[in-house]
Amino acid sequence: MTSLTIIVGSRHDEGDERACLDALAPQVGGIEVLLVRDIDTGRPVPDWVSLTTGGGDVVPELWATGLRAARGEVVALTATTILTGPDWVQATLDLHARGHVAVGGPIEPGPSMSPVDWAVYCCRYAPYARPVGPGGVLDVAGDNASYRRDVLMAHAGGYGTAFLEPFVHEALRAGGHAVTVVNERVVRVAGGHRLGPFLRQRVRHGRDHGRRRSLGVSRTMVLVGIATAPAVPFVMTLRSGRAVFAKRRWRGRFLATAPLVLACFTAWAAGEAAGRLDALRGQPTTT
Repeated sequence: MTSLTIIVGSRHDEGDERACLDALAPQVGGIEVLLVRDIDTGRPVPDWVSLTTGGGDVVPELWATGLRAARGEVVALTATTILTGPDWVQATLDLHARGHVAVGGPIEPGPSMSPVDWAVYCCRYAPYARPVGPGGVLDVAGDNASYRRDVLMAHAGGYGTAFLEPFVHEALRAGGHAVTVVNERVVRVAGGHRLGPFLRQRVRHGRDHGRRRSLGVSRTMVLVGIATAPAVPFVMTLRSGRAVFAKRRWRGRFLATAPLVLACFTAWAAGEAAGRLDALRGQPTTT
């Protein structure tokens, strides 16, 4: 049987750590589960969980910390903002037994979603609502993703100290490995998001994305990216809306939270523009 390590990123200011672990508990007998917290909260963890604290400030850094400690032949990623389905672990093992190297699945809204939770969902996860498939999703989201560890570690330069999915997946594809998405392994968003911390995360992620995307790019193209930054929030909000309307679900939720969705994408765009400025000044990436 293939060995599996589950890496759970846990930020102190979002998500429901207990609910996330409770969803995993019936599934994980004999499986390595690494919970990586950003700070020491003092909360106890079940005896089947290995705890690491201080892995970083954002979930991609926490995942990267867990990946360096993982021992399983397959590594699966999630976060405490996510509730895994009752067959999530078995589905992961089955998918990799069928030969998948890198695979993701749908991310659905969870119960008791607040307006902020819906805005976060529309901002981050709307393209990953069921059904997903080739051409129907921009990429695989790390919140519901798993990888063959030997292949992932061979491309470790793709993530360094932060597991940023677009860059990791580019490295995997460049190495000839397919990154696929399937419908049978489903997770739900647990909720519990707060707008302030999420906006700060968007700025942080956007800034690092802007720096990385500016590496090896001409100064003119970097300046074009900065100049067009004000349009980015509107383009991304429209893209999110298109994903929601294409699935014919939660249209009213999207329309009701559209101002919050726009605010989330504005934070991203501001961070991305700042990252491009960093690149012009020759500052290295921080993650």
